[in-house]
Amino acid sequence: MGATKILGIGRNREVLAAIKALAPRRIDTLTLGDTPVADWLLSRTDGIGVDVLIDCSGRGASASVTAAALRALKRGGIAVNIGALTEKLEIEPIAYMVKSLQFRGSNWFTTGEGQLMADLAGVGALDLSVLQTHAYPLDGVNDALAEVKTRPGGLVNIVVNPDR
Repeated sequence: MGATKILGIGRNREVLAAIKALAPRRIDTLTLGDTPVADWLLSRTDGIGVDVLIDCSGRGASASVTAAALRALKRGGIAVNIGALTEKLEIEPIAYMVKSLQFRGSNWFTTGEGQLMADLAGVGALDLSVLQTHAYPLDGVNDALAEVKTRPGGLVNIVVNPDR
């Protein structure tokens, strides 16, 4: 959608490899623990920092990873939290003032934004074929929740479909 470079960070090497394969010349990935997050992000942006950080951390994720990524925001950068991070996140207000940074929350997308994505997919401008949908009938909701707990991540979409 216009990003010239996408930097992905996560815990699962296989999922990250699948994401990188979507656009190997535009996407670069880091498996947590391989290199310090802020250092890696800055090294991939010629020391300037990232324009936008979208944090999709799940429950149980360490706030230290998010804090490290925040340190790699460039001047005027925006951090958007759409994850389920439950640990407290310490921020440095002076850094936000001096670098004119923003931190905001989002509940993924509005109905209108969802419709826009569906429209883009409908005309072939957005390829959703890489997503794996694991659909469960309503009486299988507990099975769906059990799969969510395994945290498959990445390109897996777990859905409860009452009409199945």
